[in-house]
Amino acid sequence: MGGEYRFPRLFVENPETEIKGPASLRDAGDCVEILEEDVQGPGVLVEIPYEQGFYEILDLEAGRVRKRFATLLPGRGETLLVGQGVEVGLIEAAGTLVHIFPREGDKLEKWEKVAYTVTSKNETRVVKTPMPGILVYIAWNPEYVPEKYILVVAGEEDVQRKRVCGEG
Repeated sequence: MGGEYRFPRLFVENPETEIKGPASLRDAGDCVEILEEDVQGPGVLVEIPYEQGFYEILDLEAGRVRKRFATLLPGRGETLLVGQGVEVGLIEAAGTLVHIFPREGDKLEKWEKVAYTVTSKNETRVVKTPMPGILVYIAWNPEYVPEKYILVVAGEEDVQRKRVCGEG
C-alpha cells in the first residue's frame, strides 16, 4: 500500500441518484480521462458520492454488479473498472467498532484477515475473506447501527486496472 490514503472517488454508468459529483470519466483505451465537468454520453461514467454506491452499483441478493462502475484511487493514479453483471463476493464487517485493513485496489488472498470488529458485548472478532480477488469498493451505509461495511471483491479477471491519463 504505502503513501497517504486519500478517499476514493466513484463513477457510475447512468446513475439514478440526483446527487452527482462535478466530474465524469471516459475510457480512453490504455488510460481513463477525468473530465472535470458533467459530461453525458455513451461509455461515460458520472461521479456520484462514494456512499451512494451502496444503492447504485450492488445487487446484494444476487451478489452482482448492477451497473458498470469505476473506483478512482487518487493516491495511486489508478482506476478499477468493473462491468455490469460481474459476480462479486460480499464480505460484511459490522460492530460497534470496525477496523478494515485493506483498501480499494488491494489484492486479497483466500482466508486473508480483512477486518477486526468489536461487538456490543466488547468481543473482538476477525473477519476473513472466503475468496481471492481485488477489493473494488467498500460500501458503507450510514443508516446502520452498529457500523456496517460491505467489502466488495471481484475476481482479478473481472477488474480492469487503468491509469489516469497524464498521471504515472
